[in-house]
Amino acid sequence: MKTHIIKDDGTVTVVEGKIEELDAMQKLVKGPIEIVNASMPAASPVLPGGKDLKEMIVNEEGLFNDSFKTNQKARELIAQGLGVELDNIQDIRGDVFVTDGWRIA
Repeated sequence: MKTHIIKDDGTVTVVEGKIEELDAMQKLVKGPIEIVNASMPAASPVLPGGKDLKEMIVNEEGLFNDSFKTNQKARELIAQGLGVELDNIQDIRGDVFVTDGWRIA
């Protein structure tokens, strides 16, 4: 199990294990969390080393925060999971994290 953190500047960090505490999740996305209602691909070149991607978690208010930038890698990952063109994916703003081998309980 691991967690992939995708910053809105395109950098990706991998943390071994799962994030258990709500406050730790909120720190990663800089606010209240929301699970994206979209299928994740099992693996993706966007997240090298990802083997069992499950959920993407975003800031629930990210679209309303002008200080957040569009997270292009997060959008690409959602497009791959849904099998659609990137133009069909709504804007995702701010830092996100993706669970790998685990789900939020």
